[in-house]
Amino acid sequence: MTRDRAPGISSSKRGNLITLPTVHSVGPQWSRSHPRRSDRVLNQRMIVAILAWTLIPALSHAQSVVTAPHLRGAIRAGPSRTNQPLRVHVTLDVSPGWHIGAPHNGTTNLPTRLSWRLPKGWSVLNTAWPQPRRLIAGRDTTFTYSGRVEIDAMLESSSAKDRGPIGVVVSYGVCRDVCIPGHMLLTLER
Repeated sequence: MTRDRAPGISSSKRGNLITLPTVHSVGPQWSRSHPRRSDRVLNQRMIVAILAWTLIPALSHAQSVVTAPHLRGAIRAGPSRTNQPLRVHVTLDVSPGWHIGAPHNGTTNLPTRLSWRLPKGWSVLNTAWPQPRRLIAGRDTTFTYSGRVEIDAMLESSSAKDRGPIGVVVSYGVCRDVCIPGHMLLTLER
């Protein structure tokens, strides 16, 4: 007894196992397990383009981070436009239980100072420090910062062509029971 079968379908001798014919595709292969070489190259190029698009602006204003005993410093630039002042943020993180002196610190402690190292044609327009905390020790008064200290500076260039690294030397005294003088150089590549 012979059954009617669809063309290309056969049964095996062990039972009614149906096998389908192999289909050969003429068009491009879209298998995820075996992408074409040109697809891989295209994907690699897209990844490189996306990374370049996101990382190159970040690298033009690369952040510098320096760690010293009981103090961590960082510098970064805000968004900038041609012929506009550049906003630079200096962040100082003081260890818990420690403090640093304000720029005008009173009668005790070491003051914290910023000494800018700028490319030719650059100048500092202004520097904005946060409000310090007032400490009274006996008859002496001092002004200090503890925790995170955010200092903003506005820098100006005489020409859009003036480029180069921007640096600031932070001189400080980090204090608890005693004061430890120190300095750190923070740089910003432009």
